[in-house]
Amino acid sequence: NPNPAMSDHLQTILEHKQREVEVARDQRPLAELKAMIAETGSVRDFPGALRSPGNRVIAEIKRASPSRGTIAREFDHRQLASDFEKGGACALSVLTDERYFQGDPRFIREVKAVSSLPVLRKDFILDEYQVFESRALGADAILLIVRALEEETLGKLLNCAAELGLGALVEVHDVGDLGSVNRIRPEVVGVNNRDLADFSVSLDRSRELRGKIKGDCITVSESGISTRDDIAYLKKAGFDAFLVGEALMTSTDRIKTLLSLTQER
Repeated sequence: NPNPAMSDHLQTILEHKQREVEVARDQRPLAELKAMIAETGSVRDFPGALRSPGNRVIAEIKRASPSRGTIAREFDHRQLASDFEKGGACALSVLTDERYFQGDPRFIREVKAVSSLPVLRKDFILDEYQVFESRALGADAILLIVRALEEETLGKLLNCAAELGLGALVEVHDVGDLGSVNRIRPEVVGVNNRDLADFSVSLDRSRELRGKIKGDCITVSESGISTRDDIAYLKKAGFDAFLVGEALMTSTDRIKTLLSLTQER
């Protein structure tokens, strides 16, 4: 049932994702995923990484986006993971949506093979099947977008993640999304600075919402962060960690760019 606050664009993506999940469930039943999980290594501590010292940057591996199209023509997810670890990232965010972000679920395991950092699976998670799938793929945490989920579903997906040992980044876009978050009180809450309707980005969105997030959670500001000044501004607003994607993906020297964000002077 469509959420009136949801943009047509997001609605289209979610409808496509729901069909993808149905196909995946037919091809690989839940019992098979559970068998894969039994063979998958232990989970790296995503929330713990967001409490580590210094400027805590989650570096995002993203080839394309609906708002920008192809961002990185030269794209090697393994090299990126290695560079981002050298640049001081505390965690990696890996886009696995194929249709809209040119991602691939296989990237998670391949990235973890070359990096010791926890990996957040960035996708449109709507169903418990995808939570099991994320764990089977080797993810350490999942993204849950409040706008895309009924409150009851959000609670169920968080419980499922916790049972599997997965972290979760619960993402809000505006004040309307905060009701669920303030009732459920997840461990990690992200504010996406991008407007879902027109794709405009403003760091003021993070500043405005930070004071309205209740409880003692880890807060992450996401999107539109490209300079040390941006991080200083967001730290002052009360954020613990910062998700940076396009500024790194479009940089000619990704390690240097990331070091300029992660190193405190």
